[in-house]
Amino acid sequence: AQGVPVAEFCAAAHDAQKAVYDGFSLAFDHFGRSSSAQNRELTQHYARKLQENGFIEERAIRQVYSPVDGRFLPDRYVEGTCPHCGYDKARGDQC
Repeated sequence: AQGVPVAEFCAAAHDAQKAVYDGFSLAFDHFGRSSSAQNRELTQHYARKLQENGFIEERAIRQVYSPVDGRFLPDRYVEGTCPHCGYDKARGDQC
């Protein structure tokens, strides 16, 4: 979807997924999208509850940073030898 605005791409993907579900007569109480106001409200509600109950903590962690990409890399993008099992083509999220 190169060159397509993100909102347009997401709307098309949402419509395509809904068509598949409708084709199989699958129904949901609510088939929403992450960009909706309802989703933002629910996300904030549950984040607040998690914070209030001590399930969210702030701490320093070590992460791999890519100067080429200008960002920290998710574990699945980091490949090398696993320090636990020795597999030489492991991704950071495997072992």
